[in-house]
Amino acid sequence: MLKKPVQFAARVSLTYFGVSFLWILFSDRVVASLPETWQINELQTIKGWAFVSITALLLYLYLQRTLARERRASLDRENVADNTRKLSHAVEQSPVSVVITDKAGRIEYVNRKFTSVTGYTPAEVLGKNPRILKSGELSAAVYEKMWKTISAGGTWSGEFHNRKKNGELYWEWADISPVVNDAGQVTHFVAVKEDITERKRIAEALRESELRFRQLAETVQDVFWITGANPGELLYVSPAYEKIWGRSCASVMANPASWLEAIHPEDSARVGEAVRNSIPANKFNEQFRILRPDGTIRWIHDTAFVVRDEQGNVERIVGVARDITEARKLEEQLWQVQKMEVVGQLSGGVAHDFNNVLSVIQLQIGLFKMENAQSPRHLEFAGELFKTVGRAATLTRQLLTVSRQQVLHLVDLDLNAVVENVIQMLQRLLGANISVKCVYHPESAMLHADQGMMDQVLLNLTVNARDAMPNGGELTITTSTVELGANEAAQIAQARAGAFVVMRVADTGAGIPPEIIPRIFEPFFTTKPIGKGTGLGLATVFGIVEQHGGWITVTSQVGRGTEFSIYLPQLPKAAATPEQVETKTA
Repeated sequence: MLKKPVQFAARVSLTYFGVSFLWILFSDRVVASLPETWQINELQTIKGWAFVSITALLLYLYLQRTLARERRASLDRENVADNTRKLSHAVEQSPVSVVITDKAGRIEYVNRKFTSVTGYTPAEVLGKNPRILKSGELSAAVYEKMWKTISAGGTWSGEFHNRKKNGELYWEWADISPVVNDAGQVTHFVAVKEDITERKRIAEALRESELRFRQLAETVQDVFWITGANPGELLYVSPAYEKIWGRSCASVMANPASWLEAIHPEDSARVGEAVRNSIPANKFNEQFRILRPDGTIRWIHDTAFVVRDEQGNVERIVGVARDITEARKLEEQLWQVQKMEVVGQLSGGVAHDFNNVLSVIQLQIGLFKMENAQSPRHLEFAGELFKTVGRAATLTRQLLTVSRQQVLHLVDLDLNAVVENVIQMLQRLLGANISVKCVYHPESAMLHADQGMMDQVLLNLTVNARDAMPNGGELTITTSTVELGANEAAQIAQARAGAFVVMRVADTGAGIPPEIIPRIFEPFFTTKPIGKGTGLGLATVFGIVEQHGGWITVTSQVGRGTEFSIYLPQLPKAAATPEQVETKTA
């Protein structure tokens, strides 16, 4: 029970010796001070009992105090032992590995988790260095830094790539700390290690998934965007935003409201309302226009869906915005072509019927002239009628051309020669204040076409250019060839892959307003004053080009000029023959 019995006996002996010495020293004086009536024997007895009593009392008090102190120490030791058992149990049941080594790094203790992770039993590792777990996958510098840190009394934290008993590699996160005694000297090291192999695998899978997502988002032309539960909280926007919106991703991340600010004023209210209703409706699907900083307008098709958790709470909103500007242009071009088809069919039917009427009128005029051959006044009147009918017949031929029902006389032509034949007439037609520049393809640009109709196409475009430059300017006619692939052809209405000859007619005139361009090829549509044009010039060009299996495009800027590009199938040199063919298309 007593922790140090030898010390206890020494203390008791010294105490007893001290009391006895004092009694012997002072007892006679005490006795001398007593009354003389007391007998000497009685005094000796009293003296002895007093000594024994005092000695016993002192010994009792001393033993009581010592035993009480030892009982408290015993209870403390029991509490420490109980706590130690609890701590030991907790360490054994810990979900992380615990390794204790001595100062030299020899293992003195490992818990159960260490065995389950590494496959080594305590008996197999006690007394050995933890380097038995090294895989060789980490550089020596990692271990040197770790040992230097803990030897200096610091705590080291980091990852180990270790090898299990069965040879399997695994990752663990370790926190290694030194244990110091009261003198501040390192006596042991304690390592607490967690197996993070699965965590790293998941993290790597997540990293690869995020990488694939970013690669996809950064490669495609569409804009991927993600917001929080609040649509105004922008979490991510893909780099395509910068190309389509013409603004930086950093700017919209810093100010998500700028996304709505870029929407065209005519569409802003509608889109804002759709955004506010997106969460209750669980969807967002809108087409709208945006204004880029350079002033251009782009059409956007933006779709999104709401992501909710298991309780139905909104977690985020994920969307995709696509630039549909070119698609809308193609749709408009296709609609225009379809409209021209209908108008052409109507014009063709009217022209045929009108042509029949004109034939009857011409016959009647001929009979009238025969019956009134002796009357100069009647013959003059018949001549004026015949001229009027001639103009009507010309109009009929134009209508037949627009409807692609005009008879074609196809021959092999060199586009360079077509332009060269007409160029001399053009200067007289244009006047002195308009200069003409021709840029020819260095080689022959062969096509199978009607000579007269090709001349008419060039003349009609030239007249339009002249009217667009009343104060003079420059007209440039360019011939070339082009090979279109499937992808390039898909970007142009009516276009197709193949080899084509191209004639471009460009002026430096007033240009065509954007809202007018979709209608310029419509029959009878004209912006000229009444009596200045029939509105069949460009419609005739359109019809001739289509009848020859080609198409026409136009680009224009107000105040800077217009360019018409005619694409016609190129005739291979080997296939070119001087044979003339007459055909008619319905």
